[in-house]
This record gives sequence, structure tokens and C-alpha cells, in this order.
Amino acid sequence: MSVGKAVKFCRWRSRYISDKIYLAIVAAMVGAVAGCAAHLLKMLITHLAAFVRPDSHAGSLSVWLLILPVLGIIFTGIYVRYILKIDIYKDVPVLINELQQRQRALSPRLMIAPIIANTLTLGMGGSAGPDNPIAYASAAIGNNFGRWFLIPRSARTLITACGAGSGISGIFTAPVAGVLYTVEVVKYPITRVGIILLAVCCLTSGIIAFMLAGMSFDVTFDYSGLPSWGMLAIGVGLGIFCGLYSFYYSYSKNRIERYFKGMTNRWKANVLSGLMVGAMVMLFPVLFSMGYNTIIGLINGDDSTMGANSPFFGGSITPVMMIALGCGVLLLKGLANGATMSGGGVAGEFTPSLFAGAVTGFVFALACKVCFGLEIPLPIFALMGMAGVMAGVIGAPLTAIFITIEMSGAYHYFLPVTLVAVVSVSVKKYIEYRVGKARCAVKS
Repeated sequence: MSVGKAVKFCRWRSRYISDKIYLAIVAAMVGAVAGCAAHLLKMLITHLAAFVRPDSHAGSLSVWLLILPVLGIIFTGIYVRYILKIDIYKDVPVLINELQQRQRALSPRLMIAPIIANTLTLGMGGSAGPDNPIAYASAAIGNNFGRWFLIPRSARTLITACGAGSGISGIFTAPVAGVLYTVEVVKYPITRVGIILLAVCCLTSGIIAFMLAGMSFDVTFDYSGLPSWGMLAIGVGLGIFCGLYSFYYSYSKNRIERYFKGMTNRWKANVLSGLMVGAMVMLFPVLFSMGYNTIIGLINGDDSTMGANSPFFGGSITPVMMIALGCGVLLLKGLANGATMSGGGVAGEFTPSLFAGAVTGFVFALACKVCFGLEIPLPIFALMGMAGVMAGVIGAPLTAIFITIEMSGAYHYFLPVTLVAVVSVSVKKYIEYRVGKARCAVKS
């Protein structure tokens, strides 16, 4: 738009549309596009994974599962380094903080580039999630819409932050979680007007994504039981277990990230991380890509997806075998996520923590049932575990609670889910405090 036309448009707009209404209109447009982008990303990952994943057989190793993640991370690295030539590995909170400190425009290519890179990473077996890439792409949508529709510079970062929240809202079909993500994870200093714009943006994105998905939740929860006081009591134990596991998950993920951060040869990092992820996926095929099928199965009482195509079990799996299988998956999930993200893949950690949480809750409940004879509902504990581990891993309990509740539609389990998430994040923070104190004592 030429300078003259821009001036005429601004005069016309200021005469007929107030600043607040105009910002709300642009926020709704950003949310609508972000919702479409989130749906597109989920469809691309699903279809690519279905196209390339082999039909492996239980009781045997599939070498193709070893090769696929290597190819996915190498292709992602080639795309980012030689085609895009822009760093898209930053976490969204870091990106928003940089934009707050120094106003700058994000390239229009960033509205689609994280989607392409994440599709290559996850569609070919990377064990991670789509959350950070879609938040990055949606932030770029907000930033560019702010420029195209002549939003003042003072409000442009706000629209960018709203875009990031709308990406989370769209990918999980969770509008409240999108708002909380911007406030709790991104830590954007929101004003009264800002919270309204953020709500408009996230609500529009969530509705659009929900409609495009056929008016259905990505993670359906059909269990009809109701929470009880006994369940809440045992839920405290699950929260402690989730907190302990969250600490291990974060520790293993951080260790492997530090290892790859020291590599200057990116080709070597791509190949090595791909081989590590591929080896873990080959041993535990359930680690392939996002793991939504496993989450859906566990929170609906179907544990067959856990052992599907497992090289260790060719026939029926006993409860003890299932516990052992779940423990193996939990031991490797943090490593697989860290290797995928730090070795060259473009991905996020929200979905992996939800997957690990579902497995954690299932293993905990099944172990209580086998060891102590407790008749506790496995699906509900898998659901509560999702919020527990996610809250501990990302340190944002409200975001974890509402993502779990909204994406599954399990609103009647709000209290037990909240209990587990709060206990988990408290336990993890206490462990980190004690470990940090012990390290200080050793250094002194």
C-alpha cells in the first residue's frame, strides 16, 4: 500500500471505526487464520505419517522405523538452513521478548515455514509435538497482519502475542488454554484491553479449528464414571509420582539438549539425533510422532495401542508386561523429545508431555491395581496424568489443566485434574530447590 493510500485509509478508519474495535477486528482475523493454520498442520502431519509409516509386525524390529526419523530431521535441517535461511528454532517466549525489546517485522515466510518444518519432523517419526511451531507461525501471522492493517507499533507486539496464543488455542482446540499460555508461559504483560483482544483471538481460532475438525475433539474422552473422594486421595499419590517423573523427564531432556548444543557440525547433529530417535522408535513404536492414538486409547480404557507392533511382545500382553512396557516408554520419552528438538527438528514439548502424562497415569493406576488390588479407573488416571506431567514439565499448571480439560471435553473431572497438576508442579519445584541447594553447598 502506498503512503497516500495508507494515510487515506487511516483517516477513514479513525472516522468510522474506533481504535479498540479496529484492534478487535484484526485480532479476530488473526485468530481465524491461525485456526486454519493449526488444522492444516494437524492434517499434514497425520497424512504424511500415514503415508510413510510401514506396517510393522509385533514381535519383530522394523528397520524402516530407524531410518524415517533420520530422513525427517535431515530434510528439516536442509529446509531451514538452505531454503528458508531463517532461524525458526527459538521458543516463542524468547521471540516475543525480543520483539518487546526491539520492534521489528517478522518475515511473511514465517507464517508457513514452521508448519512445513514441523510436518517434516513429526510426519516422519520425530517424537515431539506441533505446539511451538504453530505458536511461532501464528505469532508471525499476527505480526504481519499488524503491519498490513496499519496497527500502531505500540500495539503490534500485542497482536503478535495474541497470534501466538491463538496458535495454541487452535492446535489443541482450547481457547482458555491459549489465553493462559500467553499470560503464564509467554509471560506477556497484558492490559485490560489486551486480555479482551487475546480472548477474541483465541476464541476465534478455537472455534474455527473445532469447525474444521468436524465439530469434534481431537482427543475424545467417552468414559462415563464420576470422580470420588477415594479417587482424589489416590490422585495425590499420582501427583507426587507425576512430579518425580517430570523432574526425570526434564533432566534427561536437558542433558541431551546440552550434548547437541555443543555440536558445531549440524549435519552430524542431524544424523546422530535422527539415529537416536529412530532407535528408540524402533524399540518402542508407540513413540512415533505425536502419539495422539495412544492418548485416546489410554483415556478410553484401550491399552492395545501401547503394545501395538511392539518388537518385545508378539501375542497377548499381561498387566505386568504392560507396566514394564510403559516404564520403558517413560524412560525414553524425554530423551526422544530432546533429541528431536535439539538435533535439528522443529517441534514443541507440550504434546510429548501430554503423551508421557497419559502413560504415567496409566502405569501408576495399573501398578496400584496389580500390587495392591485397588479397583481404580485406569482411563481417569491416564487423563489426570496428562495434566500432572505437563504441569511439571512446562511449569505452568493452569495452561496444563485447561489444555487437558478442553482438548478432551472432560469438564466434570476439573477438580481431580487440578489436584494432580498442582501437586505435581509443587513436587517438581521442591526437588529442583533441594537439588539447587545441594549444588550450592558442594560448590561452597
